Amino acid sequence: METIELYSDPDYVVNAVLDGVMYFFQLSWNTEGKFWTLQIQDYNRVPLLTLKLQTNVPLLARYAVDGLPAGELVVISKSTSISRFDFADNYARLVYVAEAELP
Repeated sequence: METIELYSDPDYVVNAVLDGVMYFFQLSWNTEGKFWTLQIQDYNRVPLLTLKLQTNVPLLARYAVDGLPAGELVVISKSTSISRFDFADNYARLVYVAEAELP
């Protein structure tokens, strides 16, 4: 399991190598709805999937999209919602569970 470092900026991109493949994650804070969205992009910055971040549920399992990471992304938090500052303040964290670690 690997933690992906996230911030509180309202719109930014981080990169991560997951199971040996480079991805770009664009995170955007929705000020009206008070939630984060995550767009997963491939190495060429082509969008593969955009989703609303939710806590303590597998985020990728329900999608059959070519090019997505082989493992699973999960936002771990004691809360049922994620505020704009929860990632920066370590109240929530985005983790990647590699394919080899999945049950």
